Amino acid sequence: MSDVNFKIIKDFGNPRKSERRKYLETMMADMGLTSLDELSHEEQKRWIKATRPDPMVEKKLKEMGYSIHDDTNKRSLGRNCKIIKLYKIANISLAASEYSDALRDLKTIFEPEILTEIINTIDPNLQDKNFDEAKIRIEIDSILEESSTSSSFNGYFIDSLMERASLYNSEYLRSTGAFEDVDISSFEDTEVSKPKDIDLSNIEKPTDIGSGFQMRRGHENRDQVAFIQKSLVDLKYPLEYFGVDGKFGPETETAVILFQEQNDLPVTGVVDDAMFNKLTGDPKPLSDELVEKYKKINFDNISLTSSRVDLVRADPMLREYLNILDGVAGKTGSKIKITSAFRGPYDQARIMYNNYKNRGIGTSRANSYLERLYRNFPDVDKIVNVFKEKHKEETEEIRKQKISDAKDIIAGSWRRKGHLGGTSIDISFSGTNVKDALVESQKLATVDILRESDHFHVTIKSLQPEGIPSGKMRTFA
Repeated sequence: MSDVNFKIIKDFGNPRKSERRKYLETMMADMGLTSLDELSHEEQKRWIKATRPDPMVEKKLKEMGYSIHDDTNKRSLGRNCKIIKLYKIANISLAASEYSDALRDLKTIFEPEILTEIINTIDPNLQDKNFDEAKIRIEIDSILEESSTSSSFNGYFIDSLMERASLYNSEYLRSTGAFEDVDISSFEDTEVSKPKDIDLSNIEKPTDIGSGFQMRRGHENRDQVAFIQKSLVDLKYPLEYFGVDGKFGPETETAVILFQEQNDLPVTGVVDDAMFNKLTGDPKPLSDELVEKYKKINFDNISLTSSRVDLVRADPMLREYLNILDGVAGKTGSKIKITSAFRGPYDQARIMYNNYKNRGIGTSRANSYLERLYRNFPDVDKIVNVFKEKHKEETEEIRKQKISDAKDIIAGSWRRKGHLGGTSIDISFSGTNVKDALVESQKLATVDILRESDHFHVTIKSLQPEGIPSGKMRTFA
């Protein structure tokens, strides 16, 4: 469809218009625009690109007889149950496709017999309401150990497989309404202390938890987790990725942390007596004031190396971890220098390009560097193809275009995790006693540490410790 077809809004609401055109015109109406000519050329390109549906969604629309590009539709999809059902189907299809992609990656690593055992371990649980990622992972690790194929390298691919299996399970449960009817009755047989019985006087630091009821990662009663999730969503605490799926994972822990911050409770990432009673009593919804609080950087032993280091948009769990790290650094005499935190798609592409260029554009060293470092992310080969194109002179204009093209790939296919999700930071070696502080922090939280050539790449997994042993670090050569 040519750009000119988008230029003027006329006969707005005509149901015969293409779905893409109707979507664009709705966006323009929301912004008070009557023509794309009111935007710059670059902004026009971004708007038109934004109306391109996910391939799975486009396929399902076509199957239902709706045209994406031609003005031949008999009626609009509208905001009805059919479009909701469509997106549910599309989301499941996309999740299944990503799970299949992860399995294909394993074909290059494991023998067919081992891969079959892994599949047979996961597949019976994919649509199970009690899908237990930790238990399945233990079984897979046991298979790999028995076959002598266990290694940290293989672990990256198993992590990716388990994440995608869990996502498929979540999409399936949400599409079937597995938790739509859960309510507080799921806690009938659970003893939760009433507010008058709760004694918080012995809580000396944010990560301490009082006795009594506790819901944390891996909580077995999925209906109870779903009730907490629904309550949080109703109060505007975000669960954008996995949603109400009955699994207490990192997204739910982040929402719990936000709730605890907003409601002046000890910030632990664990639902305890105090939080449960507040959540079911007189809770405060998520407010803009809490977001403003995160803009205030006030650490004694942590500094940012430049104004580009973005902690404002960091995940709340990471911000709480930095409080822990700051306290630990004070005890170990450490000074921590953070060189990078949250990155949007453009900044991620910019850093990738600079690292690639420093290793020689088009060289096998540069290509393999990106392919190995980002092997858990989709479409890295496409980004490498963008960067490796050689020109007589790598001008500023060419550099910007390469970064822009890579940004579009990242924005369209990468999950919001690591730097993109605001859960990772890079810490320079140039600080004081950096390693000592990081190792000590692993005793107070679950922290993944990757040692690279000139910095530590640190990712917070949970505010609860013991997920990763203290002192365990991976190395990227």
